[in-house]
Amino acid sequence: AAAGNSEIEIPEGAECIICLSEPRNTTVLPCRHMCLCSACAETLRKSSSTCPICRTQVEALLQIRVEAKETTEAEEEDAAAK
Repeated sequence: AAAGNSEIEIPEGAECIICLSEPRNTTVLPCRHMCLCSACAETLRKSSSTCPICRTQVEALLQIRVEAKETTEAEEEDAAAK
């Protein structure tokens, strides 16, 4: 992604299976399919009661939040030395 671009680059295959534009961050329980973004999960919560992959009855939706890791100076120096 270019500097100043607000879009997050999503690795291929990691996008929501519903909208195909946001990263997957929500897991369907109990089947554990992590296949939805938070917006599509909210829509699923209101309109459907089955997993979009396996059609298992949804008991809960678990949102996974991943914080971007900042590298420290020591890590950068270590990487540069290799």
